[in-house]
Amino acid sequence: MKKLLIGLGVIIAVIIVIVIIRRNGANPMENFVVGEAQVENVDVVLLETFPVSVSVTATGQLPDSCTELGDIIQSRNENGDFVVTIQTRRPVDAQCAQFLSDFSSTFMLEGVDGLMAGQYTVSVNGAVTTFTFDVDNFISDFDPLK
Repeated sequence: MKKLLIGLGVIIAVIIVIVIIRRNGANPMENFVVGEAQVENVDVVLLETFPVSVSVTATGQLPDSCTELGDIIQSRNENGDFVVTIQTRRPVDAQCAQFLSDFSSTFMLEGVDGLMAGQYTVSVNGAVTTFTFDVDNFISDFDPLK
């Protein structure tokens, strides 16, 4: 009986080592399902810098205990609106508790330097807000005192 237990222990250890070696050699993103975060609210804060920097805070909910925030992808569409995607990632084969958990993600909006005065729209996973630059957001080479 003792020999049988030792033999089973060795076999289990070998299987574990093989699984670890295979996983380390694989692309780590293959082990995850990538999705989009459920964003419920977007807030924008114009920072007191010049040129002005724009801080965005997105809040929402994650669907289960295994899902976590992933990459933040920023772009501008043909209308000049800011479009942000907050991705999520979740282990492929995970057994997770199914309950909603709140999240908050704050990041700097890219591409605001050099914008003209005006109103701009920010969409984060479909949740939309706007902000306004009262003046052009760039430092001019023109010196009115000369």
